[in-house]
Amino acid sequence: YDIRKALTNELTVESFIDGVVEERLARYRAIPDIHVASWTRTGLTPHSLDYFLDLSGAVIEAGGHEILTVVRDADGHLLSFVIVHTMGSSAIYSMNSSSTDGLKLGANPLALHFAQTSACLAGAEWFELGRFPVGETGKSATVTKYKSEFGGELYPVPAFEI
Repeated sequence: YDIRKALTNELTVESFIDGVVEERLARYRAIPDIHVASWTRTGLTPHSLDYFLDLSGAVIEAGGHEILTVVRDADGHLLSFVIVHTMGSSAIYSMNSSSTDGLKLGANPLALHFAQTSACLAGAEWFELGRFPVGETGKSATVTKYKSEFGGELYPVPAFEI
């Protein structure tokens, strides 16, 4: 429903895979305002531009790929973005941010769906949407409900400390 709504609202979606440092820097310079607003709105601590660039560089240096998917409105304003990392046949959802307008227009589901599709085109056969404690309440429960809209199966992953 939300993906169809996003397309009805004339949103556009685009994915970028890797790129040289200058290209990644230009793409990441466009996202801090939405990221800070989104994560602050939901009670999370936002990341810095350096964090994004360092993580991106580390993933690519290790032989993986980074997919940055952005959704814009008809006027070209950024509404939402998703970052996915791939390595071989696996992909992991790294993070998402959106504006309040993006939420209303269905930008988040469109971004995540397109990011998953882009990961598949890049060779991923598995797509991990992230880990969460069973029985979690609050913000994690809301995120888990959202992620469940995309189907798939839950797999238990042991968590431990050494």
